[in-house]
Formats: sequence, structure tokens, C-alpha cells
Amino acid sequence: MNTRGMRRGAPISVLLIVIAITLGALAAGPAQAATSPYAHGTVTAADGSGPIAGITVCATHRNTSGDYGGERCTETAADGTYRIDVTASLYSFTAEQRYLYGDWLPQDYNARKAYSFGATTSRTFNFSLVRGAKISGYLKAPGGGGPGHDVMAVEAYRVDSTGVTRGYANVFSNVGTSGYFEVSKIPPGRYRLKISDNSGTYAWAEQWYPASGTASGGTLFTVTAGQRITGQDAQLTVPGSITIQLLKPTGSSVGGWIDFYDTDGRLLYNAESNYTSRQTIHGLFPGTYKVRASPLNVAGYREWFTWKRTFATANPITVKAEATTTKTMTFHYGTLKATSRPKIHFETYELTASKGTWTPSASSYRYDWLRDGTIVRKQTAAYWYNPTRADVGHRIKVCVTASRTAWASGRSCSDPSRVIKTY
Repeated sequence: MNTRGMRRGAPISVLLIVIAITLGALAAGPAQAATSPYAHGTVTAADGSGPIAGITVCATHRNTSGDYGGERCTETAADGTYRIDVTASLYSFTAEQRYLYGDWLPQDYNARKAYSFGATTSRTFNFSLVRGAKISGYLKAPGGGGPGHDVMAVEAYRVDSTGVTRGYANVFSNVGTSGYFEVSKIPPGRYRLKISDNSGTYAWAEQWYPASGTASGGTLFTVTAGQRITGQDAQLTVPGSITIQLLKPTGSSVGGWIDFYDTDGRLLYNAESNYTSRQTIHGLFPGTYKVRASPLNVAGYREWFTWKRTFATANPITVKAEATTTKTMTFHYGTLKATSRPKIHFETYELTASKGTWTPSASSYRYDWLRDGTIVRKQTAAYWYNPTRADVGHRIKVCVTASRTAWASGRSCSDPSRVIKTY
């Protein structure tokens, strides 16, 4: 047998060693992964009904200042367990049922305290979720049937210990075309329900359940964990609207900001009308409202309808169903007036201006410098002006704008200077 060019085979013992090392390396993969940092635990029901599947548990990255970063999330298995692989860093943990009509209230683990993970750290975070309350019913049109569209909402607002309804909704329900709603995952406490038409058509008024334009007139619900309140039907209401026209003290139109309040003092709408002096608010429940407005370019001035200084003394505006109530609101702010005009003084290489005297006294002044009637330096705080080559042979004038909070600015101009001969 010709053995030239052939290598001698490796001994069987060597091959066995190589195979053993290879198998050992393969077996080390899962073991190495198991030593990376992770969080795990179980989500169960606080009422003792057992583990909860389908709950989203999230690890939120935190920096050393406590700021929140990205999330790593997973869902619990059928036995309520979960595992989240993390990095060596700080994390806080939450558990929630990400379904609008679910049963379980969200929970922050230990008030979202940040926990540190090292390169091989594992930590256990168990959650015990409370079952939320539910309130359900149907919204009905006056002639029968549902609202006619599916862009309505019923929101639950918490009522505090003093009886005041808070300014934001805790939970809400969408409303189907049939009118059915189910506000779910309501924490134990006291609530009022607000019904809103979000279609943009203003077919139905915003109202507090069952039929009130104010929160104080709505039904107060007190709910406990897991409670089910059904049959809370309500009839929808055809809305009215308010149109407000803003005028200066001189009677000409002016833009501004308009705030609409219900008689509880709750701000309903804030309308900004920089480019128009007229604003219309639709979708209002028939009843009375109060309006406050601020004119454009008169900083700090506010007035209640009509010419009142406080909510308590403001005149109410009545709104009727299927009608628009139009009101004119004339502001009564004053305007700063110059009792003596500004003057220009010649210095060696510059012109300086006196600001004049004003009634009432102003808090700030701005200066426009003009060459033969054309502005060459606009609205500056500088009360001096250095002539340039272009000014030679021309006259300079200064106009002063005086300002004061809650007053309209006043403006007064000096006489033209003598002809500029040098610079």
C-alpha cells in the first residue's frame, strides 16, 4: 500500500477527548445565559382567586437621577409567572392589564423604586393585583336608539374628600353605535361620569351623568374593589352654543383669549383668537355659563362678562338647545397717555432721548428711531442713537412706546431734530 502523502489517523482516545470538550462547550451556553441579570416573579389576584395570565409586566430603565428610560416588557404565562432579561443597571417595575375593558388595576412595585442589577443579579418581584370596579349602561338618543356614531366616551372623574370633582379623568369607556358603555378598572373611591361627543359634529352635548351641565349636578358613585354597577342608562341631550365678539374700548374688533366656565367654576374651553375677534363654542349642555377674556397685546388684563372682575360677580350667559347665544364683550382697559412728549438731545457723538412723562406711570419703554419718518432702529431699549453716514443731511425723530401691566401701551413722538451734519 502506498502511504506517500497520507497522514496517520489520530488515536481514538484523542477523538473522544475532542468530542467531550465539544459537548461540554455546547452545554455551557444555557448555563452562561442563566447567569445574565434578569427579573422574575408571579402575578396573582389580591382576592385569592389565583394567578393571572396575560398581565403585562415592564422593567423601566432608570438613570442615577431617577429619570425614566426605555422599557422591557413581557406578559405573564398561564400560571402567572414572568421573566424579563435586563442589563446591569437600575430598573423599576410595573404590572398592568393592557385591555381597556379588563378587570385588574395597574400596580407599581414599591412606588416605582429603582432596583440595581449587577452582571449576574436576579431579583424577584411578585405582584398582587386588585380587581377594579365597573359601571355600565346605554346612552340613548331622545327619539330612541343609540347615539348614531361610535365616537363618544364616558369618563370617570374622581371626587375628593371635599366633594370636588377632579380636573382629569381616571378611566374611560368608548361608546359603540348601540350606545353601550362599560367603564372598567375603576379604583375604589367616589366618582362622577362625564359623557362626551368626540365626533366633531356636536350632535350631543357634553353632560354629567345622567343629565347635568355641571359636575356638582351629576350622580355620585361610590365603588369598591370588584364591584359591578349595571343599568346606568342616560338620555343624550341636544346642545346649544355661545358666540363671543371681542371689542376694544373704542368699539373696534380685537383678538384675544376667551375662557368658558360652567357655574361650578370649572374651565370647559380655552379659545385663542389671535386672528379673529369672534369665537363660537359648540356642544354646550343647555344652562348657564360664565366667560372671561383677555385682549391681545394688553398683558395682564382680564375681564369677566360684562365688565366684572371676579367669577362670583360675572353675569351668567344662558344657552338653549339647538340655538346660539351671541354676546358682545367690550373691554374696559385704559391706555397710557403722554402728558409731555419725548425730546431729543444732542451729545458729542450721539443723540439721546427723554422718554416723556406718562399717566399713569409706565413700567417699561421702547424706542423707535426714525430718519425723515422712516424707522432705522425699531423697538429697542436704547434711548441713544449714533448717527451714521446715511443720516448726514437728514433729520432724526424718536417715538417712545410706554407699557404697563393691564394697560394698553401708549406711543408718543418727539419733534424732528435739526439736520445731522456729522457723525
